[in-house]
This record gives sequence, structure tokens and C-alpha cells, in this order.
Amino acid sequence: MKRLSLILILAFSLSIVSAQKVAYIHRDSVFNNMPEAQKAQEELNVFLNQVQTEIETMQGEYQKKIEIFNQNVNSYTESVKTNKVTEIQDLEKRIQDFQVNAQTDYLAKQKELIVPIRDKFDKAVETVRLRLKYDVVMNIGPDVLYVNPKFIITEDVMKELGIK
Repeated sequence: MKRLSLILILAFSLSIVSAQKVAYIHRDSVFNNMPEAQKAQEELNVFLNQVQTEIETMQGEYQKKIEIFNQNVNSYTESVKTNKVTEIQDLEKRIQDFQVNAQTDYLAKQKELIVPIRDKFDKAVETVRLRLKYDVVMNIGPDVLYVNPKFIITEDVMKELGIK
């Protein structure tokens, strides 16, 4: 009896799933062709380059201080040695703090730039989904081996977004 109930539940579930109309989209392809996404990526790259330059400058300063310290360690008095070690440790902490703050700033900048683009994308997908009467839209990812092209709505979404 339990087995029959399980089979009936499974059959019913499969009939519900099979009744849904499913479409597929190449999300990355759409995003890569959205001008605002390209502009956002350029802004993020500029930000990352500025951060990288600053980190490299700070690390260069850090390495120089260590080299000078190591070259002169025998000539320093204990108080000077202590002072130099403190300077190096402070600079190391500043570098670490800068990296943490830069990462936080990057994530905030990424969210600021990407969220409106993702909202625009989602709205276009929803518009196309409703117009073509699909129940589900799924991204074509690396796990999908084949999708019948008639169920791919990538071009429709791109047209909705005004992308040629």
C-alpha cells in the first residue's frame, strides 16, 4: 500500500512538472552584451587597478623599511630598534587594514553598479517569459548538455533590452 501511494505521488508530481513550460537563457551572453554591464566592469577594473597600485606602493615601502632595518640592525640602539620594529608593524597593519577596506569598498561598488543592471535583466526576462507564456526560465550553465533551440529565449531577452 505504501509503495502504491509513493508511485501515485511520484506520478502526480511528474505530471505537474511536465505540464510546466520551461525556457532557457544564456545569462552570461546577455550580460556580456549589455552596454551598462560593460561600463560597470570597466569602472570596477579602474577601481581594482587603483587599489592594486596603492597596495604595491605600500608593500614597496614595507619591503624598503625591512631592508634598511636588516642592513642597520647591528648599529641601532635598543630604543631605535624598538621604534623601527614598531614602524614596520604599523605599516604592516595599515596594509592589512587597507586591503580589508578595499575589499569592502569593492563589494559595495560592485553591488551599486550591478544591482540596477541585474534588475533590468530580470525585468526583461519576466517580460519575455510572460509574453511567450513560459512558467520557468532557467540559465543554460555548464551542467546543461543540450537544449532544443526553440526553448532558448536569449535572443528575445536581448531584443527586449535593445541589444543587437
